[in-house]
Amino acid sequence: VPSSDAGSSGVRRRIVSIGAMVLLAPLLIGLSPVLAPILLVVDLLTAPRRLPSLRALGFAIAYVFTELAGIAASAALWVRFVGRRGGEDWIDAHARLQATWLRALFRSAQMLLGLQVTVDGEDDLARPPMLVFGRHVSLVDSMVSAVLLGVQRRYELRFVLKRELEADPCLDIVGHRLRNHFVDRSGGDAAEIAAVGRLGEDLREDSAVILFPEGTRFSPAKRDRALDRLRERDDTGDLLPMAEGLRHLLPPRPGGALALLESAPDTDVVIFGHVGFEGLDTFPGLWRGVPFDLPVEVRARRFDRSELPVEAKDRARWLFERWTELDDWIDVRLRERKEHR
Repeated sequence: VPSSDAGSSGVRRRIVSIGAMVLLAPLLIGLSPVLAPILLVVDLLTAPRRLPSLRALGFAIAYVFTELAGIAASAALWVRFVGRRGGEDWIDAHARLQATWLRALFRSAQMLLGLQVTVDGEDDLARPPMLVFGRHVSLVDSMVSAVLLGVQRRYELRFVLKRELEADPCLDIVGHRLRNHFVDRSGGDAAEIAAVGRLGEDLREDSAVILFPEGTRFSPAKRDRALDRLRERDDTGDLLPMAEGLRHLLPPRPGGALALLESAPDTDVVIFGHVGFEGLDTFPGLWRGVPFDLPVEVRARRFDRSELPVEAKDRARWLFERWTELDDWIDVRLRERKEHR
């Protein structure tokens, strides 16, 4: 069931986030004639072939106006569906709005940041419904899975998102009207895992549930902390050796994945990986990384549900094994891309 998030805290949050966008739009446009020449000089002195600062300014303007358009459209849908909110027509209308918003952001990233995507495993992304367990390493990689599934294939997407993303007004408003869950990572694990599991209930024929089992973006420091947590929880020592062997991924936190496997017992699983977003986990990293000099490579591998173990502990091991395979693929691709450069 979609969450309206209509409490007073949600109202206050949206007043702040929407107000910030409304103020930022004229500020960016008004300052652009001054900022653009300054940023051009900076780029010519520091990165004349890439012009990252000018590209970032252009993308910031595109992002803010895409947000404002999305906010206006969400308000129009609120009026249009008065008295009949929450049904399938309501869901479909917001799914189309989400797809339009994503398409605009993706095209802006293509034109201004040089983002291009290739896919290995197109066929494995067909035939919904599906549970998609994906890698998470940057500020923008979740957009790629949403575009490939929600925009290009028009699936009904159900995302597990971190609650901090509610600071984005479009994600906040539309995200709570769709079948998503914003995870409160400071709360109790049991309640959050149960809420994630409910996303797997009553799947439509065109549904895709997208979960990032690592729980956060990769960094070496986060990897060390995740290994420490696993050492405390892995009583059998069965998972720790695989986790310690990971070089580019965090050990998956299996709770949400296991809950989805339980609530959607007949649904296939897709392991969704990529290379090309490494180092883009911060805004300075994005500045150093644009424009993209090589396409982002996506790898999708589908697993028939009959191939998965039945017991929870065996399913957790299965997930770690798939993560080890994905880590090996990432390592090979990163070395080959480095040689290409």
